[in-house]
Formats: sequence, structure tokens, C-alpha cells
Amino acid sequence: MALSRTDNAAATAVSVRSGATRVKRVTCTQRSNTAARLYLQIFNANSPTVGTTAPDTVIAIPAGRAGMQVIQAAVFGSNLGGLLLPTGCAYAVTTTPTGAAGPSGTDRPRVDLHWTQAA
Repeated sequence: MALSRTDNAAATAVSVRSGATRVKRVTCTQRSNTAARLYLQIFNANSPTVGTTAPDTVIAIPAGRAGMQVIQAAVFGSNLGGLLLPTGCAYAVTTTPTGAAGPSGTDRPRVDLHWTQAA
């Protein structure tokens, strides 16, 4: 299983892989205690336009809390073992579920996306 890690994820789309991909799990770590609720948009696309391309899956990242990291994890299960993205896989973090605005520099979370090549 491969890992795509972005330490300061923002609204600029991160292209994970071109071609059929299965997302196994995602972990978002919010390290800022001042961050508002954010959203991880996952796309079935190689180069999505954030705010225009509709995400296939959206995961809410809880707001920051004083004195602690906030972690949101999602595990994708199915008969074949994961979220299938036939075209490709990309993701971005935004301030609304389908918007284009990203978090400020200090409020950007770490995103760990675990994936495999789909057959």
C-alpha cells in the first residue's frame, strides 16, 4: 500500500495517481488550535479544478482544540477493498465542502492518504 502525505494541505489539488486507484484510508491531523472546521475533498480526476470539479467524497475535518491535535480518520471498505476512483486520485482541503478557498497557512492540516493501484 502506498502513502501520499501532505504536511500542510491546502486548496491546491494534490495529484496522487493517474489511473484506477483504490483509496484504503485517510487520516487528517489538525495541529492548529485556532483552525475552523475544514473539508477534505477527494476527486476521481487527475487534475481537478478545486471549486469547479465536483468531489467524489468529502470528509469533514473537526475544528482545532486548545492543547491537543484533532484527528479525523476514514477507512473505506467494500467488496473489493476501498474507494474506487477509476480515472485517478487527487485531493484538496477547503473551508467549505465543495468550495475553492483553502485554510490559512497555520491552519493547514496534515493529510495521509493510503492507496493501491486498482485492477
